[in-house]
Amino acid sequence: EVKNSEIFKFSPYKQLTIEQYKVVEELLQIYSKAMQGSQRVDVVVNGGAGTGKSLIAIYFVNMITNILKNNIDYSDTDDFIDGETFFSKTELIKTIKEFGNDKIGFVIAVPSFKDTVKKVFSSIKELKRIDVVSPSEASRGDYDVLIVDEAHRLKRRNKLTNYGTHDNVNKSLGLPLDSTELDWLKVKAKKLLILFYDGSQSVKESDVLKEDFKEIINKEYTNNFYLSSQLRVKGGNEYIDFVNGLFNGKPINYKRRIGYDVEVFDDCHEMFEKIKEKNSEYKGLCRVLAGLSFYWRKKARDKKSIKYKQDFDFEIDGYKYNWNEDFNASDFITNDKNIDKIGCIYTSQGHDLNYAGVIFGEDISYNPKTKKIEYHSERFIDTYSKSSDIDKTINNIINAYLVLLTRGVYGTYIYAVDKNLREYIKSKIKE
Repeated sequence: EVKNSEIFKFSPYKQLTIEQYKVVEELLQIYSKAMQGSQRVDVVVNGGAGTGKSLIAIYFVNMITNILKNNIDYSDTDDFIDGETFFSKTELIKTIKEFGNDKIGFVIAVPSFKDTVKKVFSSIKELKRIDVVSPSEASRGDYDVLIVDEAHRLKRRNKLTNYGTHDNVNKSLGLPLDSTELDWLKVKAKKLLILFYDGSQSVKESDVLKEDFKEIINKEYTNNFYLSSQLRVKGGNEYIDFVNGLFNGKPINYKRRIGYDVEVFDDCHEMFEKIKEKNSEYKGLCRVLAGLSFYWRKKARDKKSIKYKQDFDFEIDGYKYNWNEDFNASDFITNDKNIDKIGCIYTSQGHDLNYAGVIFGEDISYNPKTKKIEYHSERFIDTYSKSSDIDKTINNIINAYLVLLTRGVYGTYIYAVDKNLREYIKSKIKE
């Protein structure tokens, strides 16, 4: 129960890896200098799924608040690297105490994940005063430091559900109408802007373009960090390489390993039942997720059953399935009342699962003649991820599946509607 709790998953009291410690130490140094300067300092922390970006962000904020409240005791610490831990760097700590403050905003662009982090911060004494906000909420605040987790999901003015809100923020900040949420945060961060970013997790047409992030990354004075060690999935970097290889045209075999369970099912219902068994075994955090080629609820049925008579959202091999009702709901992952429902990219991004069951829909198949995976943008129904540029739509499809396949900590189960794709993935998994 403790391991499944949100407070444990994102606890700032976890032990970090050496790679993560070094990034936190560098961020503390940058924070110390930025608070004494007159110009904004930019930082980009690049890292793939499961490299610990969120944990580093929360750990860093917690370090700042503890230093400012005199909660850091470095008089009795073990040696860490070269006989010195960053806790023992007394000059750094003194400088932070002298020039630092907690006018810090923790920005998250994914609504369901923002609610999760908000709960974590509210349960930790030192973090209660830190604002966990959306980009639009940040635009109304006054911050010296903005830390942006899931920065790849910041929005631009394209395929939005509410253009009026976006336009009003641009007007209030005196920005051009086509300015992005990234532009807002550049204005609102007076001293320091830290972006935790993974371009391969951008899945919507409304997401800020990669070119805009590259512009920041390539600036002469931007501080760039790159995380390489994958920590979420117990299959390690070997599993991540296998998943990436499926989509980048450079397939590699995945050799099963003790501690990580990968299985391809011929029966979707059987996979669903197996996920339910795992949910009981692991006391929660096991869910089925799917790509977005199946009809949304509003297109499959309506509450009064006037236009659509069916009482389910979509069907696979005679079995009926329902989407999670609210794609922005933060409790889809944590509340077991949802075990019979199916989630998607919007309910799972940023979260960990013990086991993930992933359904490949009709937007993806395998051609045994060309020996290539093929994508069918015409069967991809998510209008917010669909572009007039077919290649861009395909990229969004790929990125979404990459996210789904990297949620499971202890295992990933796979079912593909296309039989050829099932057989192809099976052939790449070796004993």
